[in-house]
Amino acid sequence: MACGSHGRSITVDHEVLLPHVEPRVNAISRTREGGFVVTGIGLTAWVLATDSHGTLLWQFIDPIDSRIDTGSQSVPQSEFHGAVSLANGNTVLCGGKYKGGQTDNLLAILDSNGRLVEKRMEVPNDDRRLIHSNFYQCFPWLDGILLLGNANDGTHGYIWLVELDGNGVKKGQALIDNAPAVKAGTVVGPSFVFTAWDSNDNLRVIRANGKGETIAKRVIAGEFIVQLRSMVESTLTSVIIYRAGKATLYTLDERLQDARPPREIANFDVAAGRGYVLADTSIALFGRWPDAAVAWISGQDKTYTMRPFDPKYVSSTVSDAVPISADQFVTVRGSVSQDPEGSGSGPVLGDDQRKPMTAAPRLNEWRLKLPGPQPSAAGRKPSSKGVWRIFYVWKLKHRHCMSGWAALIELRPSSTLSTGKSQPMQCSAPYLR
Repeated sequence: MACGSHGRSITVDHEVLLPHVEPRVNAISRTREGGFVVTGIGLTAWVLATDSHGTLLWQFIDPIDSRIDTGSQSVPQSEFHGAVSLANGNTVLCGGKYKGGQTDNLLAILDSNGRLVEKRMEVPNDDRRLIHSNFYQCFPWLDGILLLGNANDGTHGYIWLVELDGNGVKKGQALIDNAPAVKAGTVVGPSFVFTAWDSNDNLRVIRANGKGETIAKRVIAGEFIVQLRSMVESTLTSVIIYRAGKATLYTLDERLQDARPPREIANFDVAAGRGYVLADTSIALFGRWPDAAVAWISGQDKTYTMRPFDPKYVSSTVSDAVPISADQFVTVRGSVSQDPEGSGSGPVLGDDQRKPMTAAPRLNEWRLKLPGPQPSAAGRKPSSKGVWRIFYVWKLKHRHCMSGWAALIELRPSSTLSTGKSQPMQCSAPYLR
């Protein structure tokens, strides 16, 4: 369908139902075989895998622990924030488990059929005084996996890094102080960038290596921040800072200084979603305005296109997105809706103000057409004691999201974008987004 007056359009090609899942969705990742792993939440965390066409392969539900009382069914006992596919066909899941109003970190490994191989909690830095912890991100790192989270002793908090090998075995770990000092001298080795809360009016962007050494940092005024992932290998880091009702795009160099002048962009809310920088420096955003929507913003000017999801599937936001090519993405979103096709394959939900409803994820294909030649080429604050309250954040993020949806998004220019390797090391922990 045509979108706005800017000469761009986004069209929906097809939709695939993923049945028999609990109603809330959290994240999506790609498997080595080309399929997808989706994480979500019921009373506890759940995970499902599909093939590349969206056909359900298996589902795993973290068992309910009768000893845990979260105080509300809207607060899950456990939650997986990310998944990484291993070379042996297994899947590593990272997240947290409810513990007396706080969280403990949680790691799980499933085999290629969704059966539990191992479930464990790590001791942050082997220091049992760090009584609360959580993993917010897990992503491929060198020949293994890097976990990014936080840990605290009840009075002081740290950013926590854990490195796993290609089989999910811990290789090492490190703590980064919440106000890290930049390492003096030359720091060698691979590095990655993440964002963190600094104060009521400031946010931090940090570059660190796997040893936990801070290579560079930058404090930027703002209320919240979203780090964009790059679709091609790049030394640049892009973040969107939201402040006073405005969104500003920052493009930073390796020292986290301005590589390009900051510029105001369309205020599309991607705080609970995901964003990518495309090969032509334009950006694709998956979030909401005011409900679940997809946006494309030019890398050169204020030209943009925005396409909301079909309103018959009520969704507050797109929760996550993963690329499958230089111009295609698969997204996950939450939804509250009556089943328009009457399949009855999802769980039935209801309350005093709504009729009983069915809900299940769907896979949608979208296409964004961009004219002309293309050149080649969320966060929440901790408590005063430095304790990150993940389940409180979850309730804010998902207060309207009652079921899970998946959608295939395709951004297709009239001339072909150059294919580039996805860069998975961009992450936004310890923010959820």
